Amino acid sequence: MSEQHPEYLSDPETVDLIYNMLTDGNPEAAWTYLQKLGDPPMVAGKWIAVQCDVNNVKLDPHRSAEIGWAGVEYCMAKGFKKGTAILLHNIAAFFVPEFDALPTAEEVSMMVEAGKRQVELRRKIGDVGPLIWGLWDYGTAQMFAGNSAEAIASLEEGMQMAKTANDADAENWCLAMIGKTRCLAGNKERGEKELRRAVETIARIGEDWEKEGMTQLLKSVGLTR
Repeated sequence: MSEQHPEYLSDPETVDLIYNMLTDGNPEAAWTYLQKLGDPPMVAGKWIAVQCDVNNVKLDPHRSAEIGWAGVEYCMAKGFKKGTAILLHNIAAFFVPEFDALPTAEEVSMMVEAGKRQVELRRKIGDVGPLIWGLWDYGTAQMFAGNSAEAIASLEEGMQMAKTANDADAENWCLAMIGKTRCLAGNKERGEKELRRAVETIARIGEDWEKEGMTQLLKSVGLTR
């Protein structure tokens, strides 16, 4: 989840061409075009950039996800685990650009699948920081799916990893989402305490966008600062 920016990560001409191919119902032409843009590492990077641009500039998370799923297939076939994980993260994150967003059932289904596959890959890659946020993505997706036990298990694993890594920021984002999950599942007293504890910590150590995000989380469960 992050604020959308109008700046292109790719070039506007490529983004417009790919986007028009998709809206015209010609995805195979789009994937063929992308694969001809250079060697596989360059193509993988371009694929991620176009995925982001279609979401951030075109404001179309569904077409962005379509690009993302095709990119997952390409990157996996080329053995690019990190690139695949980034594409999967983006699929999950772009459906909830704000922390009080309410994704549709179709979007949640994609978020859960993308989150699960991302965590599996992150475990194989072995980088703790990205794995923590992958667990956050998956836990958040399961929260929206109404699977509170699965959500909390993923978020608690991420929180414990963050504690071990002395990453107070990630630890408290996991705690905040655990709190929201409990509130939505009917355990509002405990959830509110956890959420407010995270809010207080982020108010001290977080950036401005994080503080605003915490305010959105509070509002999303009927709480205020």
